[in-house]
Amino acid sequence: GFMLYLGCHHRDERLIEPVIETARRCCRLNGVALLDCLVREKPGLYLPGEIDVCGAVAGVMDGRGLIQGEGILPGDVLIGLSSSGLHTNGYSLARKALLERGGLALDSRVEELGATLGEALLAPHRNYAPLVLPLLEEPGPAGTIKGIAHVTGGGLTDNLERILPAAVRAEIRTESWRPPPIFQLIRRTGNIPLQDPVGKGMYESFNMGIGLVLVTAPEHAEGVMGRLRGRADGDALVIGRVVAGAERAGSHPGCEERVVLL
Repeated sequence: GFMLYLGCHHRDERLIEPVIETARRCCRLNGVALLDCLVREKPGLYLPGEIDVCGAVAGVMDGRGLIQGEGILPGDVLIGLSSSGLHTNGYSLARKALLERGGLALDSRVEELGATLGEALLAPHRNYAPLVLPLLEEPGPAGTIKGIAHVTGGGLTDNLERILPAAVRAEIRTESWRPPPIFQLIRRTGNIPLQDPVGKGMYESFNMGIGLVLVTAPEHAEGVMGRLRGRADGDALVIGRVVAGAERAGSHPGCEERVVLL
């Protein structure tokens, strides 16, 4: 189920009700129940006309069906599904790059984006459930999908690392896909390095066009991608592989990197 919180200066139904109705409609479209909607007036925190929207999803899962990555082995394949944009992450860096350094306006139309800057930045987060859940429910070899990494804050490196067992590493070949124009614009305008583990570069801050990563055995990779591509709005491509620590290109004793971008 979905739980919604709205914070505001004062309760103005002209502002509040459209947000609640949109939440109801989205829940119906995605087969989720709207469990609760809490509205709090906080005039000391919000300005008139401001609405703070916060949502959370809650559910119950049989522990036997959890996919936590414990079965990931060297040789397994990393399958990436494309993102639809920033996916609600990295907006502080995007604002600094585009608005402060680049001097762009949110309502200005950017030809390479085919939209205004504001429209591109607010592209709705892609919902992967209609693609992935049927894949998990379909009959097939047990353990076909060994791991799932949702690429949120921290980019590909941090989120993929969380699902890897201690004995393995992951190699991602960034030439496997082309980041969408919004990320190229942010990088160019903000003069941001592609990788910077300390100062946070593009790949440490954004999904860069890959919003979800599935891990599967090599013998199942083509079947998984075929089933994904066979669905409406389905897409999938191999973006890397899992290796043993010593197999990683350029590895050396004491190296702590668990996910390497090549």
